[in-house]
Amino acid sequence: MVKEMFKTKFRAIMNVNGKEFTLAKSGNTEQSLIKIVKEAGMKLSQIVKIEPFQVLVEKTRGKSPRKF
Repeated sequence: MVKEMFKTKFRAIMNVNGKEFTLAKSGNTEQSLIKIVKEAGMKLSQIVKIEPFQVLVEKTRGKSPRKF
């Protein structure tokens, strides 16, 4: 039996000029995500919300993840 392991990451929903979009980068913690937003040159007041999402942790062999 293959056990799937998930890791929680965080993404920021941003509001820029009245339009909402998801920041392309994500962080492992809320604090690291805030640091990424600051490094991108955006203000913290532009963050609408920070939402968690699950990422599948797969072992990799070479350049691509395993298929099974």
